[in-house]
Amino acid sequence: MPSPLAGAEVVRSRALNRHFWATQLLVLLLAGGHVAVESVHLMPHEGVFYFVPEVMFLVPVVHAGLAFGMHGAVATALWSTLLSIPNAWLWHRGSELGGVLFQLLIVNVVAYFIGLKVDHENGARRQVEIARAALQVSEERYRNLFEAAAEGVLVLDAGGKVLEANLAAYRLFNHPLDGIKDRPLADLVGQEGASRIVSRALAARSEPVGQELTLHRSDGCEVPLEAICTSFTSAAGQTVLQVSLRDVTLYRHRQQELRSYAARIVEAQEDERLRIAQELHDETVQGLILLCRRLDAVEEGLGRQGGDVLQGVETARLATEELVEGLRKITWNLRPPALDNLGVVASIRRLLDDLGRRTGIRWDIKVEGTARRLPPDIELGVFRIAQEAIHNAEKHARATTVQAAVAFLPGLVQFSVRDDGTGFSPDRQAANPADRLGLVGMRERAIHLGGTLVVNSAPGGGTTLWATIPTPDTGD
Repeated sequence: MPSPLAGAEVVRSRALNRHFWATQLLVLLLAGGHVAVESVHLMPHEGVFYFVPEVMFLVPVVHAGLAFGMHGAVATALWSTLLSIPNAWLWHRGSELGGVLFQLLIVNVVAYFIGLKVDHENGARRQVEIARAALQVSEERYRNLFEAAAEGVLVLDAGGKVLEANLAAYRLFNHPLDGIKDRPLADLVGQEGASRIVSRALAARSEPVGQELTLHRSDGCEVPLEAICTSFTSAAGQTVLQVSLRDVTLYRHRQQELRSYAARIVEAQEDERLRIAQELHDETVQGLILLCRRLDAVEEGLGRQGGDVLQGVETARLATEELVEGLRKITWNLRPPALDNLGVVASIRRLLDDLGRRTGIRWDIKVEGTARRLPPDIELGVFRIAQEAIHNAEKHARATTVQAAVAFLPGLVQFSVRDDGTGFSPDRQAANPADRLGLVGMRERAIHLGGTLVVNSAPGGGTTLWATIPTPDTGD
């Protein structure tokens, strides 16, 4: 509903409109003519002829309503009524007076409804104009965003023909401004890439979907792209596809650099572990073993005469043996000798055996295919993944059973660890990076070796981990 201030502004605009006053002048002329006719008795009062002057007022009232809306129509009707009342009072009596007043009432009612209808139509027209202006602004904003986007954007029809392309798309495809529009998408990204883009865009009704492809440009360059595809229905009812193409060359280079950096860190850690393990085994452990032998000799020399000294020596020897055993465990965890001497299966079996003796967890390991020695980096990577998975089953999952399997297949080795522990929600863990460092490390090791790692878990449903690593040999 219009505000009082808006209504006042409308009245003011009408008051300054000369066409409005011309209409009021017509009303005045009609009223004056009516008085003149009545004063010389030229208007017969028989029949319905005395209604004619009041009916004539409908002409300016309707004109004012159509031209100026409710305010113009009502003002004109009231002006007509005021000018007609003296005439009706002077020249009409009885039923004639009632008829005249009824005609004036009809004039005012007609004015009201015409003004109401015109105002409604004018309001609807203004709403349409506002909506059209807003749509135009929206289209201009979209066009500006479309043209200024840093990513290449293509608009296609359902058949894959390019309807529009922004400047970034022309630069991406290394084409002149008239070299993309109205061309099939297959000419730009190949038939296979075009089919994948169109099919995915047609299926992406609710939200955009992405895919990766490689662009082979006319200048010989290969550009890796990430295509974000979506579809919508145009105002004409036709299906339109929109594809945003992002050059991910720099992203892939940085990703490769990060993976190379992570691989070098892992290699440096393993080298440092090997060095520490060798030093502990060759120097510290050997020195403690020699100390144990000397304590044995001192104990034999004292015999039964030593008393408390003999007991102290024996206690020192036992403590030294415990220290030796602890250092051997440390060196084994740093770099198990069985990994270099016996291979990955024996090392994993040793891990599980230590787990069972230490915690009482039941374990089992199955070997499929013919066990064979693998390159040292692959054996080390598989062992570290198994070590982390078994550690997680013990420390976090509170499992009672752990099952491991190693499959030696032509050209690859597969490894899995399954536990019956508490499990976890992958989505919640992904939201907390601190909880997923172990998984990240295992996955990076698998990727560094050219393989993959998949983890399947659910709260209360245990956890299963699969690692697939390619091997250079194809033996069984």
